[in-house]
Amino acid sequence: MFSPSKIISFLNTFRAAFRFDEKEYKNITKPKMAIILKLDQFIFFILILLCEMLEHFDKIETDLVKYIYVLFLDKFEGNKTRFANASECTETTVRRVFLHKQRMTLNLFLRFCFALETNPVDLLNKIEK
Repeated sequence: MFSPSKIISFLNTFRAAFRFDEKEYKNITKPKMAIILKLDQFIFFILILLCEMLEHFDKIETDLVKYIYVLFLDKFEGNKTRFANASECTETTVRRVFLHKQRMTLNLFLRFCFALETNPVDLLNKIEK
């Protein structure tokens, strides 16, 4: 996710957008500096929340791929070529998704559900439990 260096880089980009470079920091008054620090804290807090949300979404996607894989094994008996043809994608895409080397787009998720003859909402509800 976000490493500390990426967060610092983001904060520096934010400062640059408001034209706060190192030379100007020395000339900023205390009240202005307090505002800048509050903004930095706020942005840092938002980034932490985003990281937590992304981790939650990653877990949902991982669980979803595992469940789709189980359905795939049952319906297609492990034949990735037939599954790829039924879901109108390449066998490479299927393999990468199942190996967690490629993320599923919403479009691909819907095509997988269509190939598995499964309602996407039912599939999402099953992984929530």
